[in-house]
Amino acid sequence: MIFRKAAMVIVAIVMSFAAVFTVTLKDSVVQASSHYQSMEKSLNAIMNDSIMKSANSSVTVRKASTGEIIYQSNAGKKVTPASTLKLLTSAAALETLSEEYRFRTDLLTDGTISKGVLKGNLYLRGQGDPTLLKTDLDQFAATLSKMGIKQITGDLVGDDTWFDSIRLSPGIDKEDETHYYAAQISGLTLSPNTDYDAGTVIVDAKPAKNGYKANVTLSPATKIVTVVNKSKTVPKGYKNTLSIKRQPGTNTILISGNVPVGSAGSKQWVTVSNPTAYTLDVFKQSLASKGIKFAATSKTVSRQVPANVSIITSKQSMPLKNLMKPFMKLSNNTHAEILAKTMGRKVYGTGSWNSGLRVMREYAESIGLNPSEWVFEDASDSP
Repeated sequence: MIFRKAAMVIVAIVMSFAAVFTVTLKDSVVQASSHYQSMEKSLNAIMNDSIMKSANSSVTVRKASTGEIIYQSNAGKKVTPASTLKLLTSAAALETLSEEYRFRTDLLTDGTISKGVLKGNLYLRGQGDPTLLKTDLDQFAATLSKMGIKQITGDLVGDDTWFDSIRLSPGIDKEDETHYYAAQISGLTLSPNTDYDAGTVIVDAKPAKNGYKANVTLSPATKIVTVVNKSKTVPKGYKNTLSIKRQPGTNTILISGNVPVGSAGSKQWVTVSNPTAYTLDVFKQSLASKGIKFAATSKTVSRQVPANVSIITSKQSMPLKNLMKPFMKLSNNTHAEILAKTMGRKVYGTGSWNSGLRVMREYAESIGLNPSEWVFEDASDSP
């Protein structure tokens, strides 16, 4: 409840007015309560800075406990919300899903076990958990190993149908697709570490011997991407010009440029195309590490889990109130979009942007905001 109340106050303050601080003195009205003269002086000094004069912004500061306006400048001016939109997303999610909401990932089967053989399919069903890690998949594999399973005759199936099949919001440009902030949104996804940048793989390129290609590692290791390494190690003191990018529409990661001897190289969180296939690929490796093999006829596919299955084990994420820390601290776009689709799924039965953004607009109106006064096309960083 504390999280929801605080978020509602912040959203009402920020979304009603502005995202960035700046002012042109002759056009603005700067006001402050008499009890906040020191703050007014400090803010006016910022507004007068030459760096700020070209920015387009609006500023309102309210007292959190009462809503009293204690400072404002260009208060009615409309500006781009950018990542402050996440304030609305987080508040709506806490209210709609609850502070204790947890994402869940299930391991299931439609088969039977006999003499170490699972005769049937193995299913991994997601609910969009952005905190799913390789260590969780390793634990799933360990559970199967403890059950005595050594071989699986059926398919490895990923169920990502918790969300719709549209993985990128309309505002994502092709040149942005490689970057962690533009990851594809899937009902079954994987994060490379506890920053929880779901749908990415960490690509680390380090110098080798002079004249050789950089040494490249992937974390987690995955065969879902193809690395084309056109880099070159150059003598110490040369400029580091390494570039690590995924080519749009593919799972080919191109590494080019020079990396000097003795330098740190470059480490990038690169998105994958098809996070579901990525998660299944890493899981299959977890299974192999426990000595669990698939039959020659087995396939790795995506489809919905049928009705006649049994749950083997499940993993739940941290509560939503705890996820708010990495989400808001790191301004994680992927978390915002996953939360939007999750809200849409809960309220309207469809894990889509249309239904999720509808929930957000209705929530905004419920706390006194006027949705017609601003426009957004995603839940993280609307233009």
